[in-house]
Amino acid sequence: MEVITKRHRNPEKGIALFIALFSLMLLSAIGLAMVFSADTETSIDSNFRDQQLATYSALSGLQEARDRLFQGTVVGTTSTVDGKITWPTDLPSTSAANIIYIINPRSGETVQPWNPTNRYFDWELCSAQENMPSGFCDSTNHTPPSGNAWYTVIDDSSTSAGASWHRTVPLNFKWVRINLKANNMVSPVPVTWPNTTSSSLVCWSGLGQIDLPGGYDKTCSPDGSLSGINLPVGATGYSGTPTVTIAPPPTGGTQAIAQAQVSTTATGAVSGLALTSTGANYTSAPTVTLVAGLKPTAGS
Repeated sequence: MEVITKRHRNPEKGIALFIALFSLMLLSAIGLAMVFSADTETSIDSNFRDQQLATYSALSGLQEARDRLFQGTVVGTTSTVDGKITWPTDLPSTSAANIIYIINPRSGETVQPWNPTNRYFDWELCSAQENMPSGFCDSTNHTPPSGNAWYTVIDDSSTSAGASWHRTVPLNFKWVRINLKANNMVSPVPVTWPNTTSSSLVCWSGLGQIDLPGGYDKTCSPDGSLSGINLPVGATGYSGTPTVTIAPPPTGGTQAIAQAQVSTTATGAVSGLALTSTGANYTSAPTVTLVAGLKPTAGS
């Protein structure tokens, strides 16, 4: 007689393999996470180092530009100015070199921030954030004017640009731009907020930026204009309004113009002198002469 025995299956058969596979996957995920974290840390360190290099390179370029503009930059004990830059005389223009570029190429490099096809093109010059004077930029392509009449170049790789600035191994900055600033040149925050449309030149007061004050020229210095005229003592007896003549500036400039005001009293007194043009470049108080068609009976 044949005896048949029945085998019972173990319900836990294969669980060890599942646990082993799951553990392997978990360990792989942890290992990948650690590798990714290490790569991220490396990238952060690299980015921080690159940021430091860019910051210090930019500062070195700014300091060179500031030093070249500084009046006291000389070589040794002589009075020869080494690489000194003359300040721009006005805001950027298509017909005057009121933008100065200091370029700092390494051997084999071509640094041309004025050239839209160059690797180091100054793309901020005509961007929406830097509002140049009307007609300066191509508003469609956001490119600067053609030709080279609008900029001057100082090349640090050339000894003619100032021997003390020439380095066998140049610093990392590529170029610096110098130009005068207008109130609305940096959008959307103008100097005289909320006046966003004024294109007045901006000056530094010693405490902050201000619009060009009245009586100051584009170098942010007093322009030698007259603020008023003191009335001469004893100017009476005029039967008509006298002609006022103000002596011209001694070193050239703009001659001031004024008009006399005569009171209607019996004495024919000059009641005031009104400036119609303040003039410019006066270094001292000028002589003011009053001349009438009929000589006064008293006074002068």
